[in-house]
Amino acid sequence: MARPCLLPVLLAVAAAAAALLSLPGGAHAKSKLAKKSDDIVNGPLLTEKINAKRTLIVGPDEEFKTVQSAIDAVPAGNSEWVIVHLRSGVHRHASI
Repeated sequence: MARPCLLPVLLAVAAAAAALLSLPGGAHAKSKLAKKSDDIVNGPLLTEKINAKRTLIVGPDEEFKTVQSAIDAVPAGNSEWVIVHLRSGVHRHASI
């Protein structure tokens, strides 16, 4: 079971995964939305709605290579929203 302080992070990961899967063709879609991922990550619409002060980006060329490493970067006892943005692609690893 996830630690209560990680609930906001896990919800953000689930929302990001759902957004990727909702694209035509799933996470592999090459759409205008996928090409403008920097606009999405830095866009005020996403960050203001949940009042997130930090965004962690997961991808092969990013600081975090796995979802788990991004989640592990959130300090224990964190009570603020953190966005975990998944770059397009297939993420095949377990996260706890």
